[in-house]
Amino acid sequence: MQVKLTNSPQMAIAHITLEPDEELFAQNGSLVTMTAGMNVQSLMRRSSEGGKHNSNKRFQAKTLFLNNYHSGEDGGEVYLAPALIGNLGYYQLNSHKLIIRQSAYLASSGKIEIFMGYRSPLKNETNTWLSLVGKGDVIMSGFGGIYDIKVDGKYTINCDHLIAFENTLKFQAVNNQPSWQKLLFPNQEILYEFRGTGRILCQTHRPFAFAQKIGQQLKPHNFRFH
Repeated sequence: MQVKLTNSPQMAIAHITLEPDEELFAQNGSLVTMTAGMNVQSLMRRSSEGGKHNSNKRFQAKTLFLNNYHSGEDGGEVYLAPALIGNLGYYQLNSHKLIIRQSAYLASSGKIEIFMGYRSPLKNETNTWLSLVGKGDVIMSGFGGIYDIKVDGKYTINCDHLIAFENTLKFQAVNNQPSWQKLLFPNQEILYEFRGTGRILCQTHRPFAFAQKIGQQLKPHNFRFH
């Protein structure tokens, strides 16, 4: 498999060339175009989160939709693009498990196993994470640019900018805000402190904050007629 990322950083697209009888997994809806003779199958992965039904915690099932591209005897080409404007990142998975935000996952080699249900040690975690295990290529998307951080010790990351990290790193929430500040400013940044040795991949912009800004601009104005 050969991966070429073009049109970076604003309008990135992935050009993937498959060898004969090679497989590629990709996020459903990311296909731009592909060569003839490619066999495509849709897959669904489900993860149940929340444990047993009880009065305090609701049982939730989360779903991941994938397309499996299988090339024929002549190989093939696939072009993929993310849903949001931004950049694409490449990661060579080898000896470490990669934990990646589901919304940032774009594609991976057919030999890489994709598991849902990664349980964050943090309470009230709203993000859905995937565990990628095996050897091969991983392509991820970021809102804005993507930058790579090599950690050896401690590093603090804003949760909204985090898109992937190696499982050699441990992390915990940084909770140093007084209770009165949380009441006055409920939308405070959530910070993660990572410890150990490994890589972290982040995005420069926050999709949720961008959506909030757009929503504010689109709110209907109140007009008074005299």
